[in-house]
Amino acid sequence: MFEASESATIYEFMGRYWVVEESSQQWPDRGGPVERVALAGSLPLGAGASEIGSLGLLALDTFNEKEPKFKPWEIKESRRQICAWVGAKGWPSFYKNARYVWLARNLVVNRLRVIPVDNCTIGPSESALVSRSVELKGTANPEELGAGILEAFRSATSHPERKA
Repeated sequence: MFEASESATIYEFMGRYWVVEESSQQWPDRGGPVERVALAGSLPLGAGASEIGSLGLLALDTFNEKEPKFKPWEIKESRRQICAWVGAKGWPSFYKNARYVWLARNLVVNRLRVIPVDNCTIGPSESALVSRSVELKGTANPEELGAGILEAFRSATSHPERKA
């Protein structure tokens, strides 16, 4: 089993990559589920592997540095914050028009996974496409991580109701 010590999410939305930092819900403790806490940055879809990898590493390196602004049950407020970061009109529009991957780094085993996400296309709910994950050393450089991110996005799916 692969348990992440640090995690981040990268969305593809409106012609850009959006790299989002995460922290534990039990902040400042590291265990348990995570919340999205800050926008590390964004890049155009044509950005190179090194650029997207650098932002991905930044998001992983700053895992759990910020206290979540909202409690886990404040889903509406949390989603509103994410929409403000990416310029979405609302959560339904964002959710149906975004593709995404999860970054997970395990410091104990020195491994990093880039996990593409199925956004309700292959299955009835959002789910990790673990068999299509890209696995790297935990010490991957920006170019290596970026190449893994770009490869994982090739497997990430769009929502069936995505507007072209």
